[in-house]
Amino acid sequence: MKKTEDEFIRKRKARQRKLRKRRRRRLLIGLLFGALLVFCVLAVTVLFPIKSIKVTGSKRYDEQTVLAASGLKAGDNIIIASEKSCTKRLRQVLPYVKSVSFGRSLSGQLTIRITEEKEARAYLWNDKYYLVSEENHILRQAEEAPQGLLVIAANIKKPVVGEEIIFSSEKTESAIEDILASVKENGLKPDMVDLRQEVSLSLKTEGRFLVKLGTGNYLNEKLKHLAAMVKTIESDKTGSIDLSMWEPDDTQGIWVEKSIE
Repeated sequence: MKKTEDEFIRKRKARQRKLRKRRRRRLLIGLLFGALLVFCVLAVTVLFPIKSIKVTGSKRYDEQTVLAASGLKAGDNIIIASEKSCTKRLRQVLPYVKSVSFGRSLSGQLTIRITEEKEARAYLWNDKYYLVSEENHILRQAEEAPQGLLVIAANIKKPVVGEEIIFSSEKTESAIEDILASVKENGLKPDMVDLRQEVSLSLKTEGRFLVKLGTGNYLNEKLKHLAAMVKTIESDKTGSIDLSMWEPDDTQGIWVEKSIE
């Protein structure tokens, strides 16, 4: 009987020790979690302030211009500073900013790295030219046609610098995408494309040919035919080429030599 009581007491003490260890472990975990929570709160409120900001990568805008538009300042928290928000603000005010990345140092220095857009083409609207990036982000307005860039006359909604080109219809957008892809594929160098009349598309290419394309039917085939015709015409000749009646069973292009000035 004595032996049974001793065994019972021993097991009870062992259970009590386990309970005490479990309580201490829970208390320790709670203290660690609380300390971590306090650290996180301090990290986004008091700790890690921005002490200095540096701007790199921008050739078009000076450092003060970028800083003023970024919305960031000394004293802001360097950890929660948002690249996405900064990029959005900069692109609205400084259209040539393509993207932004941050370099963060716990010493408090924030580096804003700028990647800038390149001018890809221009859209003609109300006798003004709107230069855009490859993704049709409007970079600036010009009074005269830009040298060396393709000009596209198309039905678009009122353009706003710093925003995207909005086409009047999906058909217009699709026709532009088709022409851009086709001229690249066929090695053409168009100066201007006019898509304002859907049944009477036209373009000027190589600086010396005015081309009538008619409707958007067989567009890629028409431009492929045009590229072949251009190669057969002497380099000092200028004139008009009519492909408006081109069809797979009537592959005829009419060339007329004349001045296009």
